[in-house]
Amino acid sequence: GGFSVFAGHQASYLVDIHQNDVLFWPADVGWITGLVWNVYGLLIMGASAVIYDGALDYPTMDRIWEIMSKYGATIFGISPTAVRLFKKNNVQPLDKHSLDKLRNIPTTGEPLDEDSWWWLFEKVGNKKIPVMNLSGGTEIGGAMLSVFPGMKLKPSTVGIPVPGMDLDIVDDDGNSVRGKNGYLVIKSPWPAMTRGLLNDDDRYIKTYWSRFENMWFHGDYVFADEDNLWYMQGRSDDVINVSGHRMSTAEIEHAVISHDKISDAASISIPDELTGEAIIVFFVSNDDNCVGLESEIMEHISKKIGKIAKPKQIFQLSDLPKTRTGKIMRRLLKSKLMGTELGDLSSLENPDVLDEINKL
Repeated sequence: GGFSVFAGHQASYLVDIHQNDVLFWPADVGWITGLVWNVYGLLIMGASAVIYDGALDYPTMDRIWEIMSKYGATIFGISPTAVRLFKKNNVQPLDKHSLDKLRNIPTTGEPLDEDSWWWLFEKVGNKKIPVMNLSGGTEIGGAMLSVFPGMKLKPSTVGIPVPGMDLDIVDDDGNSVRGKNGYLVIKSPWPAMTRGLLNDDDRYIKTYWSRFENMWFHGDYVFADEDNLWYMQGRSDDVINVSGHRMSTAEIEHAVISHDKISDAASISIPDELTGEAIIVFFVSNDDNCVGLESEIMEHISKKIGKIAKPKQIFQLSDLPKTRTGKIMRRLLKSKLMGTELGDLSSLENPDVLDEINKL
């Protein structure tokens, strides 16, 4: 059906998979990435897959690079979270392993910050293998924005709309905009689109079709530059409004991570009587010497974004709460600070971090 057509289309046009390729993309097949690439797209194209069931950093940080070298992976997929893990630990894959057969590096799952993009391009791609950053969703049935083979690249971009996807960026009133952040919408059907939710038609309409008339509202905040290259700015419900200035959590987090002592970061908002909302930042450091780091981060954010983006509070953690697919669970951080119910924790990969947050 439509899902199979879309998966084959994506495997061919986006990542350039051929019959003689060996794909190594350690993604859960219960997640849309694992399903599209490791199952449908790969088999439709007649290529081979390396299937790995285990942690990326066990028993050592060399594990996945050993696998890539042993089986001659030509296409290697990785999440931004995993990239930050290896970058944090100063992993140098090319020093120990031969990745000479590698020709494409797709990545997806969350916005890819510029420092992580450069690490992937230089330390894995040897400054010559393209980073194929893409973005989509389960309800999309794959990617809707992607870099393509042969494109001129810029760090962190998710490229352009996938062929066949009628995408646009709109403001609060549904008007098309460029040169500033806006909402990602889809204006026409596509083969793998979700047509409903099981026994819950009302929720389907409310979630995707009630925000703008005759446009699919995906919930992402995006930006297109002067070359019409698109960039993910995070979820639209993760936008923080400080004194009328709207900033995405991704924008703030990318600024924090660009500090050379920071390996990962999350930002949330809390109510503030003066500014409406205030920014709270959580960070993970890659440096043992963290004396004065909070004030450095304050100044760094101010230089990168502006004084309006200075956080009200900054907290250091050993790790951030994440799902099994590597997405930051910001709602847990906010719930902990606000003293509200945590809700469903079934997808939390590292529950120990909650005890650490309790001690803040």
